[in-house]
Amino acid sequence: MIEVIHEVAPSWAFSIDCLHENQWPQNSMIIRKSSVGYARTSAKLNNPIIYADPVDAVCDFLVDLVKFFNDAHPQFMCLHAAAVAYQGGLILFPNTYNVGKSLLSAHLVAKGGRLFSDDVIPIDGDTFEGISLGCRPRLRRPLPDNITPDFEDFYNHRLGVVSRQFQYLNLSNDEQADFAERLPVRAIVLLDRKPRYHAMLSPVNLSDAIKAMVLRNFARQSGGRNILESLIGLASNVPCYRLRYDDCHQGSEMLINTFAETWAATNVLRHSEESADDVTGQGCNQFGNDARLIKGEYRRAPDVFSKAIDDERFLVNGRNNRIFHLNTLASIIWDLIETPVTAETVMSDLCQLFPDTDNHTIKTDAQLLLRQFLKNGLVQTAS
Repeated sequence: MIEVIHEVAPSWAFSIDCLHENQWPQNSMIIRKSSVGYARTSAKLNNPIIYADPVDAVCDFLVDLVKFFNDAHPQFMCLHAAAVAYQGGLILFPNTYNVGKSLLSAHLVAKGGRLFSDDVIPIDGDTFEGISLGCRPRLRRPLPDNITPDFEDFYNHRLGVVSRQFQYLNLSNDEQADFAERLPVRAIVLLDRKPRYHAMLSPVNLSDAIKAMVLRNFARQSGGRNILESLIGLASNVPCYRLRYDDCHQGSEMLINTFAETWAATNVLRHSEESADDVTGQGCNQFGNDARLIKGEYRRAPDVFSKAIDDERFLVNGRNNRIFHLNTLASIIWDLIETPVTAETVMSDLCQLFPDTDNHTIKTDAQLLLRQFLKNGLVQTAS
């Protein structure tokens, strides 16, 4: 297993020491080999996790390792994102799973880019630099059917350790940054991958970019307000795009052609007026059909920070550093409870603001949102 760790994270400074169990440092990660596989325990886990395959065990070990790195560097944000260096700056892809960011990043490397991350990257909120963790890229097996012969050749000449589900690529020093290397973020690209999409790159507005990074950030040590301000600063200073695509070859060609032209001319596109998706925290439907009216006056919680961007609003709960993006209705309700007010008054005001909308629909949605505000500690009630 040590050999797998060295191959997957070659630039990390690992050392081998022989210590008795009572000498192990506090909060250690412990991996024990047994007849059923590799069992790992750590302060980040409620229960041990066991993997039969050493490659899968190392992959999961790296997830915990990043969390410990994050704890040791509270000054950094840490985004679930890919990042590729191109012409002296990073293209950042803050996206969730299964949108092709690892495969797209590998295509960019095959076309001359240099990988900084295919999954997680710390961001310095003061300098807006991405920091490489030096981990090998991991691609899902098997490759899609629409892979070009050139990329298939690139892939086959860089095969590293492999598990049933994933294939690691052994990239050269020219193709991948070492641990702790830094470069400034110069573009943010949100990925939208669907079958039969023809590659299209279009600018997105500031709030869309911030919302995507808020959802992908899992570092909270520096405080939600500081994180939100840093994300606003980052997104405000670089062009932000959405790439709709299916084929990674077409998508990577689109990105390279665009950035070769815009960066060379230093004429970056700014944010368009494309509308953001409506969202409120963890989603308005989490309470099911429970829309009971809560008695008393509603008022904003005193430790909630509000920030308006592009006519949209973000809230930060100062007690737990959670960040929320409000949809249109939630933002209006937030304005209505600037001073203590009853739920009946809120719903009456909303019905006057939206005379063409069914009153029952407005009242039901408003009650669900008020309950969600309460559940997330954003408002308080008084009898």
